[in-house]
Amino acid sequence: MRILFTIVLVILLSGCQSSRKPEISRRPRVSVDDLGISIQSPDRGFMLSDKRGGYLLRTGQESTASGLGFTWFVGPQTICRSFHASIDGDEVLWEKSLVTVFPHKVVYVHNADTVVVHNLFVSSATTHAVEVEIRAASVATLVCSQKPELKNTISIASTENLANSSESAQVHGRIANFILVYDHIQRVEAEVIFPSLQEYRQRNKDRCDSLLNRMYFSTEDENLTRAVRWAQLMADGMLTTGSDISLMTEVPQPRATDIRPIVESLSSLNLSLGNPPELHSLITRIAAYQDVEQNSPTSGRIASRISGKQMRYDGADVTSLFVRQLYSYIAASNDTALARSIFPFIQRSIDGPLSNRVDSLGLLIHGANETWMRADGVGPRRGNRAIEVQSNWYFHQYIGALFASYFYDSVQASVWGLGAEKTMNAINEFYMDTLHQRMYDHLLPNGVPVYESRPNVLSSFDILRSEISRKEIVEDVMDHLVTLEGVATLSPSLPGLSLFDGAVWPVLSRDIIQALARFDREDLSLKITVGLTRSILGEGVVGCLPNVKSQSVKSATTPVYLPSITSYSLSIYETYLGVSIDASIPVITLTPLLPVPLSSVDFTVYVGRHPLHISYDNDEQAFRLSVHSPDIALTLNFLCILWNGDGWKGSARINRDEHTLLVMTPSKLSAYREDRDVKIEEATFLARYSRRNFFDGFQFAPMRQASTHE
Repeated sequence: MRILFTIVLVILLSGCQSSRKPEISRRPRVSVDDLGISIQSPDRGFMLSDKRGGYLLRTGQESTASGLGFTWFVGPQTICRSFHASIDGDEVLWEKSLVTVFPHKVVYVHNADTVVVHNLFVSSATTHAVEVEIRAASVATLVCSQKPELKNTISIASTENLANSSESAQVHGRIANFILVYDHIQRVEAEVIFPSLQEYRQRNKDRCDSLLNRMYFSTEDENLTRAVRWAQLMADGMLTTGSDISLMTEVPQPRATDIRPIVESLSSLNLSLGNPPELHSLITRIAAYQDVEQNSPTSGRIASRISGKQMRYDGADVTSLFVRQLYSYIAASNDTALARSIFPFIQRSIDGPLSNRVDSLGLLIHGANETWMRADGVGPRRGNRAIEVQSNWYFHQYIGALFASYFYDSVQASVWGLGAEKTMNAINEFYMDTLHQRMYDHLLPNGVPVYESRPNVLSSFDILRSEISRKEIVEDVMDHLVTLEGVATLSPSLPGLSLFDGAVWPVLSRDIIQALARFDREDLSLKITVGLTRSILGEGVVGCLPNVKSQSVKSATTPVYLPSITSYSLSIYETYLGVSIDASIPVITLTPLLPVPLSSVDFTVYVGRHPLHISYDNDEQAFRLSVHSPDIALTLNFLCILWNGDGWKGSARINRDEHTLLVMTPSKLSAYREDRDVKIEEATFLARYSRRNFFDGFQFAPMRQASTHE
């Protein structure tokens, strides 16, 4: 097992000869206009966000599609299902056009004519506007029309005729811009948008361009680079900043809000979007949904679902997941104000379960309908102590003890720390089936352990004491659940197929990717990543991933599911790039695992509010690690595996606004800062460190063509 380490000794590194300097400053500027994907399949779709909670959506699952083929939503409200554009009566149809999708616009080419659709980023937090631009090959009558779901809600106007209409507008000429406006507070006429049309259109493009360059990511694999960039932009578009900061976790957006998908996405948004300031408000709001009644059976929990003013507290481990994500956010952002204000929440979140929901073994007891695999009474009943609930409960207590130590509450830190150890002991003793070399999925109320081939056991990977046990659960999951399509919720060899009993969930891929990489089998994890990359670019809604693979359980498919998208990004940054940040010190730990398509990577992450530009280049001659921190000095801990399986680990001081380069070969570790060579102290050479050849027994489960359940 690769042990993450923190080396107290700081090694002062000094720069490099000019010929060896990292070329980070010469990065080419990235444009969202370079991310276009042309599609001609009726089962493809797109999502355009206005960053205010409004979005244009085509899922690719529509039974019939008319006109331009998309629907306009604001939150859960359907604004319009039918958009039409025509040139001299010849209507531009989705299925008869060559369509190119960008993150900020969609372009239809119809014969020699072009239609461009923009979802505008309007200044007003409550106003939403769509632009339909028609460019005809010659002078013609250009018409844009729509049929709103709600009468008198949409205003439409054109550049040549600012008279507002509810359903259509037309222009005689070669180019026309039509604006459709909706405001959920008051009626706004379309004509008011035209003076700022260029600004609003450019604002959305600038938002995308800014993110792509601020969170720069590039590899020698073009598809992987494009998929990560698309995932970044789609996730950013779902973090809305309208009249209130919120997070759309699934599209189309339901009226009720599920908290678990929001919680699952937080740490990835933090890492892949560079600590966006909106997360502070979002986390604070989630914490406010806590059940604070001491005598309540769900005391200390946060709500798992919110519908209007109604809250449900039936998520056994949603609060534990939230505390884990909260810790990751604070560590990476150094949001000390939130750390101070959130401590009472953490106290209640642990003391509540300890008062009435923890058994004598230190395990967290839950109801039959309270695991993630059972929603609204649908799904498997998994006893009253499911393994992932216990794993999250262990980390919940452990993190609570860290917070208590930070605030000098040694008594509380000791109590929670001992509680975490007790839970860990119980997991190791009562959930491992050493006879059959596998792990139990849950315990029944009478204490009998139950084995089911499910991926939830991977949640305990870092809790298990035995390396042999870790290997056994990974082999079991690989043999039964992991295919090149992703990870199933139940062994495909078992009969039946439903949302939680066999369907492939992309969000589950992160845990197996991370586990395989811990055994230095990034060559296998890459196969899963390649499948997800192919889905992002070539299936369904462009740039997105669904909650489940559509061919598995079509009726339950959510075409755009944020946790699937953020899980993909997080696996790239955490597993392959090996990024771990503690902004309070500040220190960054890099433990990259680079399969061949990722042997050369250039990327930016943020330590708090400060950018850190990093590049890896691993070939048969050397592993080169380059770091540039423009704003702050910090400590770098590193563990890098060379092409031949040897490794180097150590610690280096990164000076403010100086490029640092480490060059590692099987015989030498050299360091350079600017124009000076530096001798490294406390560097450790790890001969034959890679364990890939020792863990060669993993194999994918057999593929099964699942029948579709409608």
